[in-house]
Amino acid sequence: MNSLDELRKSFEDLEISPEQWNKKRSTIRFNEICPPLFKNADGNFPTINQEALTTVLRFDPDSTKGLVLTGETGKGKTTAAWMLLKKLSYESSLMIRAIRDPEFSREYSKRLGNGTADEWVDKLCGVDVLFIDDLGKAAVTPRYKEQLYDVIDSRINKQKPTIVTTQYNRSKLIERFGDEDGKALVRRFLEFSEIINF
Repeated sequence: MNSLDELRKSFEDLEISPEQWNKKRSTIRFNEICPPLFKNADGNFPTINQEALTTVLRFDPDSTKGLVLTGETGKGKTTAAWMLLKKLSYESSLMIRAIRDPEFSREYSKRLGNGTADEWVDKLCGVDVLFIDDLGKAAVTPRYKEQLYDVIDSRINKQKPTIVTTQYNRSKLIERFGDEDGKALVRRFLEFSEIINF
């Protein structure tokens, strides 16, 4: 029995209302995916662009477009993304998955070795909202580009939003991913995303 099942059973025993259960479940779900640094994040620090933060927090999860939060390091992109994910987690029953770009590359390689890569990629393609932090930080290999393209393209075709943070602008992302496949990946992703500059 996992922690959510145990909690549900204890709430049933205590006759907790469905509303109270849903709020607690949302808290647990968010806390399972969020790094400790961002669990209580708010937008009250001097370097964050408040206009960009407001735009991020107005994101509609039913939108078929994703978000690309771009700008220099230390400008609050990741904080804004986690604030949005917390809001979505608390206000909906959306399934959310978050992964840092370097972890995407490492996890895919690990799962390729143990035969679970396809299943893992299918999960990334199927969640309601996917957050990729620090796009462009991983070593760009042909296999990495292929898998990232498959995830992004599948999510676009399923009209499921992807939220990305990156320190690179469009031209630097294209340069970072290189060649025609890299250009196609960046073009495809940016075509179906709202770009917010921090």
